[in-house]
Amino acid sequence: MTQASHWNEENYRHYIAAFQHYTKMVSKQVDSVLKALYSTPAGRNTIVVIMADHGDGMASHRMVTKHISFYDEMTNVPFIFAGPGIKQQKKPIKQVLTQPTLDLLPTLCDLAGISCSGRKKPGISLAPTLKGEEQKKTRPYVVSEWHSEYEYVVTPGRMVRGPKYKYTHYLEGNGEELYDMKKDPGERKNLAKDPKYSKVLAEHRAMLDDYITRTKDDYRSLKVDADPRCRNTTRALGYERYSKENKYKKSEDFFVIFTLFSSFAGKLTSKQFLYQVKKHRRHIIAIVVTALISVTLYAARTNSDRLSLLQPLLEYNHPFSRTPLSTASLPGKNF
Repeated sequence: MTQASHWNEENYRHYIAAFQHYTKMVSKQVDSVLKALYSTPAGRNTIVVIMADHGDGMASHRMVTKHISFYDEMTNVPFIFAGPGIKQQKKPIKQVLTQPTLDLLPTLCDLAGISCSGRKKPGISLAPTLKGEEQKKTRPYVVSEWHSEYEYVVTPGRMVRGPKYKYTHYLEGNGEELYDMKKDPGERKNLAKDPKYSKVLAEHRAMLDDYITRTKDDYRSLKVDADPRCRNTTRALGYERYSKENKYKKSEDFFVIFTLFSSFAGKLTSKQFLYQVKKHRRHIIAIVVTALISVTLYAARTNSDRLSLLQPLLEYNHPFSRTPLSTASLPGKNF
């Protein structure tokens, strides 16, 4: 959550408003495509599917990206079907556990009347549910996977979601989480260390082992690549900026990363050093560019010279500049 560690309420409100704005943009484009499709004879015999690969933090747990965590805001994605033979639903279907990327192929084959029984695929057909019929074939759980953050920090993790509970496991520190999604949909109380839920925890550990064995997942053999010093520098990276006393001021994450990198660079072999440079290339480039801009502005003789140097940046037409947000249009406090 370092991306938003220094955010205040207004920042989060703008983020949510921007998310809703872009969602409306996509909705309008989808509407245009469907109108064009349904204006043709083929439109009446076409199955339309809308889906996504992941969600976003949506300010839940103060997160604003998809990284590392398995909260529902990130893993619960749209999986929408429309077309001939599909019954219109008044509410989202929540009673069936789905794995969109796996269930898509067998579902489409079933709806189109194409047999794919000869292919060994892990997905199941959701056609009965879409047609308003009884879904006889279901799965006891679904799984999500996580591996790397920006290709810099490798922290493999797996999530097992059953009808009632969600279990997550991370190789780093052998971390575990267990949430009762019926009583605690906000995923605020971790039950993994609660003795009352030891049996539930064991059951979900077994589900993960079953998944790893059945799919030949190499999860247990993966390696964690997260420098311990990064984990011990949470104060500098901003995780404690929202303490009651507000003792710690905003720090520059680039500076922290640069300091950590330079502190052990001299101890590396040339091969290891080049690997680290490649791994952190984006941050290094940002540091170099920032330094060049600072030196250039410092060398400028007058304020007018500095302004002329900054003018191209000030006139850059960022997408946000075309859709200004006003406080009157922002949603209410909902986080």
